[in-house]
Amino acid sequence: MKPQIALLAALTCFPFSAASGGDPDFGDLVRRLEAELGVEATRVPMMGVSNVFLRFAGPAGAGGLKLAVFESTGPADAVRALRFQEFVRENLGERWRPFVRVYSRAGGEAVSIYFRAHKSRVRLLMAALEDNEATLIQMDLDPERLARWLLHPERAGDCMKYNAGESAEDACETI
Repeated sequence: MKPQIALLAALTCFPFSAASGGDPDFGDLVRRLEAELGVEATRVPMMGVSNVFLRFAGPAGAGGLKLAVFESTGPADAVRALRFQEFVRENLGERWRPFVRVYSRAGGEAVSIYFRAHKSRVRLLMAALEDNEATLIQMDLDPERLARWLLHPERAGDCMKYNAGESAEDACETI
């Protein structure tokens, strides 16, 4: 079975519920990571403006972008990368499901992507660690459009190329 079809089946069968089940919110995870890393997240100026832009001019179905960047976290190594991934996993709630997990033994870099149902959408969380920096990104996606993008990755960029007067949603309908 192709990986895209398996993912589509998983997303389609994923139970959507408005209940959060006691999962910590993004702010809780940021505070816990600040305590673990010993550094405060850098404030990203004009983040609210970028969310408005994303909602109206970004890929169809994307929204609710949250970003936390931790600078001066120290050098990365393989042990630290694995600890970082485990820390994030342990501090997410039970509803979060692992999607992608990659780490580099040589460079000590780690990336983990999780998803969970949130109302009628898919909430994606990415946690990345590299030398002297860690990043958390959370975003809500429309599950149908996400599945279409994954089934046709060669056309995913078409959503960003739409004509004046045409919405991003209309441009992506053909995918």
